[in-house]
Amino acid sequence: PLGLISLEKTGIATPTDLAGKHVSIHDDGHEALDTVLHAAGLDRTRVRVSVSGYGMAGLLAGDYDAKQGYLVDELVKLRLEGHAVRALEYRAHGHLAYSQVYFVSERTLATRRAELRRFLAASGEGWRRAAEAPAETAAFIRAKHAPALATDYLEASLRLIVPLLTAEQTTRGAMRRETWAAQAASLARTRPELAARLGPMEAWADFTLAAPAP
Repeated sequence: PLGLISLEKTGIATPTDLAGKHVSIHDDGHEALDTVLHAAGLDRTRVRVSVSGYGMAGLLAGDYDAKQGYLVDELVKLRLEGHAVRALEYRAHGHLAYSQVYFVSERTLATRRAELRRFLAASGEGWRRAAEAPAETAAFIRAKHAPALATDYLEASLRLIVPLLTAEQTTRGAMRRETWAAQAASLARTRPELAARLGPMEAWADFTLAAPAP
């Protein structure tokens, strides 16, 4: 769900519209932005890039033209507040990457595979139930875990998250080797000094644990 958020009046609809614009990203967002710019054939020197923290106050104040954000979070909040904003979705412009990836140690992977499979199956079942009843799930989250968040925000966010879980395949939350390979290849083009440190994919990714879709 990563992307750039801008005010509609700025006119940013595609990556090429970023030429001559001021874009604010988080300090971990350089590679993602570079991937999108490279895919669009846009040299980064044509975009003014700065780093800032979380929050959209600077965007609303006109400090920059576009701001990195999660389109299932900040974008939802801004629209619920009545702001006329639009999103440039990274995954629609060459940046194919996963969010909220589970990491485990080699030892855990080797010795507790059965437990990991059960955990993933239970997580998938939880997401299935959430997808079938987003309003009830939003109310549950607010009551049990996030009383400070508005129910309409939680429900709107959930409705945007759910399609992402099966955007590539039917098993909720599972990943594809091809997506990782494509992103590694992109990193090799934009950050070769980092790509050289990745090593073979078999050393850092496991695609065998996901349980079949319920």
